[in-house]
Amino acid sequence: MINPSGQLTQYPEGSVQELWTISYPLILSFFSINIMIFIDRLILAKYDTQTMNAAVVAGMVFSIFQYGAIGIASISEVFVGQYNGAKKYNRIGEPVWQMIWFSLMTAFVFILLALFAAPYLISNPAYITEGVPFFKTLMWFGPAFPLAAALGSFFVGQGRVKLVMVTIILSNILNVLLDFLLIYGVKNILSPLGATGAAYATGIAQTVQAFALLWVFLQPKNREDFGTHQWRFKPTLFLKMLKTGLPTSLSGITDALAWGVLAQLLASVSEGHITIFSIGDSFFWLFGFGFWGLQKGITTLAANYIGANREELLSQAIWSGIKIILPIMLLLAIPMFIFPEKLTTLFLNQDASLLWNDEMKGHVEIVIRWLWVYFLFDAIAWLFCGVLTASGDTRFVMLMSSLTPWAFSVIPAYILVVHFDGSPIVSWVLFAIYGLLNVASYFLRYKTRPWGAAQPLHTLTS
Repeated sequence: MINPSGQLTQYPEGSVQELWTISYPLILSFFSINIMIFIDRLILAKYDTQTMNAAVVAGMVFSIFQYGAIGIASISEVFVGQYNGAKKYNRIGEPVWQMIWFSLMTAFVFILLALFAAPYLISNPAYITEGVPFFKTLMWFGPAFPLAAALGSFFVGQGRVKLVMVTIILSNILNVLLDFLLIYGVKNILSPLGATGAAYATGIAQTVQAFALLWVFLQPKNREDFGTHQWRFKPTLFLKMLKTGLPTSLSGITDALAWGVLAQLLASVSEGHITIFSIGDSFFWLFGFGFWGLQKGITTLAANYIGANREELLSQAIWSGIKIILPIMLLLAIPMFIFPEKLTTLFLNQDASLLWNDEMKGHVEIVIRWLWVYFLFDAIAWLFCGVLTASGDTRFVMLMSSLTPWAFSVIPAYILVVHFDGSPIVSWVLFAIYGLLNVASYFLRYKTRPWGAAQPLHTLTS
């Protein structure tokens, strides 16, 4: 339904209440996504530690291509937000359709990678048996990920976030049910599929979510009010969106590539190193939901403010975001600083004696504390990144995401861990430093950017 006032909520613009009203369904949505990934790994860890490690290594390789496609498809959120802020409601469906076409085009890339790339991208002998089928299976479902992002942007960009939340939660309930069914199998009916079963569960759940959003997107009311029937491919708009979204895509690719290379490096050092990294990364997914949802929320608000020529509200929205982040961080400090040993034991299985000892448990507990420090910096950085993305300043985001993880995480970790036999904790200390530098860089860019000087995206594509 169109809101004649143009406001996304009933609360004052730029306020904590407005940002929270837009963000909390997205936070719950990301929680649903992240808990899916966490439960996948937890179930695989109970099934077999090495299987979990194989899925983590292969999953990070898949995420390079996944984030690349999603980075472009989700740029439709910015266009939708700016059209909505400018009250050009009948054109909102156009950018979404361009990214639907883009998502379908990615099928050629995902299929080729599934058929030929796996043996070259996952080369560690310890993880080929489980990792290669896991990677191939996810690749077959690859286009569903940008498709869901493009369709979700139609609702998120207008502040209609509850529907997206519901579809994500339901699809992830489906994923968990399929996890138990496919990973462990059913006696005398279905053989255990291990990591491949987890990949099938994720792919099926993502496909179901994408088609559910498509069904609502094409409803008569949306066709009448927002032009969702305008399905034709429009080269000028498509190329403009591709140009705007490509830096975001490349930043996602380089960031995922950095994490993937780091995982491969740690896997080559020892099983203990990659296991500690896998557990730390799993908690990163579990606890990161709040900040990613908040970033999507502030991107939505900022895009609408810019579309309505209300850039003076941006600083107020960022400060509101910080007010939301600090209480969340205080709550996270309870399990991560006071009870890290409880979190560590979640990943023990019946064969834990073969790998786990007091020293390794102590490493994981320290890693969890350093992860909290990284979260604090990363959460604030996401706020500034969201505003810059909403303004179309995606090249700077790409530059930062391309350089900082390599310069301050992967390369130092390679030197300290591989060449100097550093502790598994080192990589997480470096992540905290990387997070601090990200905050400083995005803040300086935001403060020096001439707001209001650039022509809004919705006028460039008129």
